Amino acid sequence: MTVRPRADRERSGPCVLPFDLRAIGRPPAPPTPPSPANDPRTRRPRPGLGLTLEELAKVAGDDPILAAELARRTALPSPPEPPPATVPTAELFAALPGRHDLIMAAARRMCEETGDYKVASQRTFEQMAESVATRAVPAAVLLSCYKQAMGPKAEHRGKVLVAAWQRESRDYAPPMRR
Repeated sequence: MTVRPRADRERSGPCVLPFDLRAIGRPPAPPTPPSPANDPRTRRPRPGLGLTLEELAKVAGDDPILAAELARRTALPSPPEPPPATVPTAELFAALPGRHDLIMAAARRMCEETGDYKVASQRTFEQMAESVATRAVPAAVLLSCYKQAMGPKAEHRGKVLVAAWQRESRDYAPPMRR
């Protein structure tokens, strides 16, 4: 292997770097203006069918699918549901089946009302709510266990709730994970 003299190396050409050092200290390039086709201020609305509501109802005619879709599209939006913290406990448990977004709200409510804020208890309450949300256990079972825990003789409400749950949910769902 031969080593070229220093003068030959300097004449061989500019050094290629993975980034451009000449851009340091320069102001950024101005943004390119959006094309008129993509600019929301100048874009024309897409042409529709141009039919009135009565004409759409005539088109739907006796077709139940088209009539249902027309009713859905023209109906008023449903009112917003109240936040879970304002709903009574019995109603919260009754709304739980199929509503995975209410699992943590129900678990938090059980923690607050039993006065049991331990991590293990909160996780157990979460699993109980998840069993009801997935419809593995009816909501009536959770409500029954809750009523037992809130009874006047219950000293440790969290323990009573968990014991009642283990006793009453045994027929519905596999045992809880530990």
